[in-house]
Amino acid sequence: MKKKTRVLTVGGARYVCLICFNGGINVKLSPEKDKTAIVKVYFPRGGDDEEDIFPEVIRAVKDGESVSFMTDRPSGAALVLSLLGDGAFVSRKTCTVNGYELLQKSGYKIAEIKNGLFW
Repeated sequence: MKKKTRVLTVGGARYVCLICFNGGINVKLSPEKDKTAIVKVYFPRGGDDEEDIFPEVIRAVKDGESVSFMTDRPSGAALVLSLLGDGAFVSRKTCTVNGYELLQKSGYKIAEIKNGLFW
């Protein structure tokens, strides 16, 4: 399982982002000031049984505007952070969210998912 750790600044607040590759993409997010408040956003891989693939690029449409983001990049985590809202982080709590459902609840329609290969 590969991991990438980054620090992101979104809306003036700093967050720690850990991207894990295990059967899809797992993005763990927590505020830099309170690392006990964790939100895990999971993008499971598609119907293929291949263990070496993950959903790399997701293209979603909202109000006629298209947005594409890479799930394994900090920019994708920043988009997810903007969709979570203010009450998502609770001290000493871990919450797990399906990334596709989060996009749909935010008004996005998933138009395309491109799979990538683990190295």
